[in-house]
Amino acid sequence: MARRRRGGTCSRRQATSILSRFRKHLAGRYTILELSPDLLNNAMKLADKHELRAYDAVQLAAAVALSQFGQGGVVLLSADRELNAAATAEGLTVDDPTTHT
Repeated sequence: MARRRRGGTCSRRQATSILSRFRKHLAGRYTILELSPDLLNNAMKLADKHELRAYDAVQLAAAVALSQFGQGGVVLLSADRELNAAATAEGLTVDDPTTHT
């Protein structure tokens, strides 16, 4: 809906359908992690260690936490080179969508 408000090309009906599908996928396919003090502390350490922006560090900390909780098959999906390099250094699998043809 926000993209539509910013002048995007999808109709209100399309935006509603996309948002509905996203919510269904979110409920059934993703593990939701809360931003806990421990997660934020780990994010700060990762930001310092890898010189990451704050939100990138939070994303990386969440992926690392999921992989440590035994959530097999954790893949960080990112087109950000610095974040991808940090994730690889932390032992995560990375998928950069800009490398797909």
